[in-house]
Parts: sequence; structure tokens; C-alpha cells
Amino acid sequence: MVDNDGHLYIDESLTWRLLDGDAVIVSPQTGKIRVLNHVGAFIWQKVVDKLSISEIVEAITTNYGISPQQAQTDLDTFIDDLAQRDMIFRERPR
Repeated sequence: MVDNDGHLYIDESLTWRLLDGDAVIVSPQTGKIRVLNHVGAFIWQKVVDKLSISEIVEAITTNYGISPQQAQTDLDTFIDDLAQRDMIFRERPR
């Protein structure tokens, strides 16, 4: 589980766009493309908006009508997936 008072940071070299509710993320360094579904795009936008992790959990809970525990689990999975791809970080990259 992630520190809920913390923030997430996006690799600033990434290029991304919202298209029909989904997010398309391109890494110029690797040439890899990642497409996020509507929920992933919703979370991505909250990270871009600099919401804290607890605020993102609250937004997911409110927007999708799920429990805070389920929202936290889903967010943790999202973070882990994108962190493995070096697209998102739990601490500000140096």
C-alpha cells in the first residue's frame, strides 16, 4: 500500500493525450505507447492535477461508487503497473 498523504509524479518526458475518454501515453525515450482505459485516464488526470493519493482514492470512490478499500486496491495496481514502466513515480524523479 502507498502512503496516502503523498503524491505521484509523471515522467516529464512523456507525451500524452486524452482521446474519447481514454489516455494515450507515448515515451519518446523508449518509443513505447501505453493506452489507458476511461478509469486509467481518470486517475492519470488526477495525477496531472497534482491531487494527493488520498484525494485520488476519494475521487475514484465518489466517481465510480466503490468502497475506499477497493479504490485503494485499484489505485495501487495502477501505480505498480505504470511504475514498472517508469511512467509514474512515488517520489519526484531527480
